[in-house]
Amino acid sequence: MSPIVAMRELGYPTIVCLKRIMDAKQKGIDTSMVIAGGLLDGGHVVKSLCLGADAVAMDRPFIIASKGRYGPKSRLIKVLENPADGIVNFVKAIKVEVQMLASALGKYSIRELSKEDLGALDKALAEMFGIRYVYE
Repeated sequence: MSPIVAMRELGYPTIVCLKRIMDAKQKGIDTSMVIAGGLLDGGHVVKSLCLGADAVAMDRPFIIASKGRYGPKSRLIKVLENPADGIVNFVKAIKVEVQMLASALGKYSIRELSKEDLGALDKALAEMFGIRYVYE
């Protein structure tokens, strides 16, 4: 089996993992979970934390940031002397995004985030997580 097939076909989708975490916590099971997979920005981090993840892990954004290049290959805007600076910039950007989103929700700590802070565009997803459906 190729690694690509394994990555695409094995394991739970991130959203299913989040649902399992919520179910376990509601049953009083002491569990913690680090969510990874498909997380690209501060919005994904905030949504995961609102749905019960204790932490998140990202890989692809860090790989891209570590290249130290900004802009399309055909017309680079900037190339960093030290590619590690790209990772530092990315971490700072994610931190600011998460802080801004939490603040926009009236929260001043990410520990205060909860599923009441979310709304879903999909009715089935809203029902699955017990969150507000934005069209009602």
